[in-house]
Amino acid sequence: MYNVFKIITVLIFAGTSNAWAFKLSPCMRVLSLENGKLSQQKIRWLKNQCDKVVAKKDLQAVHEHMTLGAFLEYRANVPLKKTRYGWKYQYMIEPDWSKKKGAPIHASHAIIFGTWWNDDPLMRTWGQGLNFIGGSLADLKILNDGRSTYPGGTKNCSVPANVHLGRLSHFGELQHLHFMTNLKMKDSTPEERVKSTTDKAINWMSFAYKVAIGSLKPEQTLTPEIERDVSFPSIARNHCVSDSKNAKIRTIFSRIGQSESYRNQITPDVALGSMLHVIQDSFSPSHACRILETGSQQAVLADVKNYNEQNSDNHGSFDVYPQWLIQYANERKHLYENDPVAVGAWLLKAVDEKLPWEQVEVHLRNTIFAHQKSIDMTSNKSEFSCIK
Repeated sequence: MYNVFKIITVLIFAGTSNAWAFKLSPCMRVLSLENGKLSQQKIRWLKNQCDKVVAKKDLQAVHEHMTLGAFLEYRANVPLKKTRYGWKYQYMIEPDWSKKKGAPIHASHAIIFGTWWNDDPLMRTWGQGLNFIGGSLADLKILNDGRSTYPGGTKNCSVPANVHLGRLSHFGELQHLHFMTNLKMKDSTPEERVKSTTDKAINWMSFAYKVAIGSLKPEQTLTPEIERDVSFPSIARNHCVSDSKNAKIRTIFSRIGQSESYRNQITPDVALGSMLHVIQDSFSPSHACRILETGSQQAVLADVKNYNEQNSDNHGSFDVYPQWLIQYANERKHLYENDPVAVGAWLLKAVDEKLPWEQVEVHLRNTIFAHQKSIDMTSNKSEFSCIK
């Protein structure tokens, strides 16, 4: 059985790891800071098979560690466990928490699931065992060109490529879920790409924010108008829901087959996590070019990239632990004042206080999505040096 698992897993990760934004860590569920280095470990004491078949660089839980950084910045008590080697954080078994009495209650694992959502919007890899393997193989197909249909939701239906949510989020008009652009690089300027991607990301986040603060309820019907507003294809079709009236807000953010009460519970946090993913991806050198703004400590946007025009291996090579995150983990100091940890912590606060979206948008545009104003961005040439 192990040999079969090993062969399947090698095939899965050989095809998928470099394409996903930053890295996913589906086999590891414990975050650690050991000897000044960020890492991840198995959740059970039994040997994790992924230790043998997946390269460590492809299991870097970058999104998870960025989210942990936001937790540390915002929350008073994050349950880190001290070990002889360093600190560990087990988000899968952490009890639900709230910032203070009367504040919204959060599930850390659901927020981190939300940071996976953008890379796997049909939630195919959220299962375990054979369910996880089947979902991973389905996602592998999404990353291959030349298919007319791709696997849909957990019921394994076929969805045409031009309306497939996972396909569009990687290669189509929904690349802004990873803070990337669908504009052709040769036909657009850096300024146009930054503006287009920012506007689309903000539009998506305005919807996810309403879900996160409860303005849109998990059990509320997902109408064609809502799908049109967020530029989404039919969620009912993607999840094999025969009657579109049965597609709900929770259908977007939780797996069909789980109890409705659990799905309703986690939907707001998954939506919150999806927003964190967008701002985290915007700091990846594979997704966008940032430069240090003169006279400030903000790393501002100078350009945005199109995944279709990249080499997937080169893309993956930059989606690793950035120096600013390592510095924050070790010293609790920000190299850039608008990094995803700082802005992520502020977003957690905004959700808890249910700040008006207009106020949230202004903050996002002035921090994480701030763009460089002091250089000429009308040229299509990358004459500026992007931070790594």
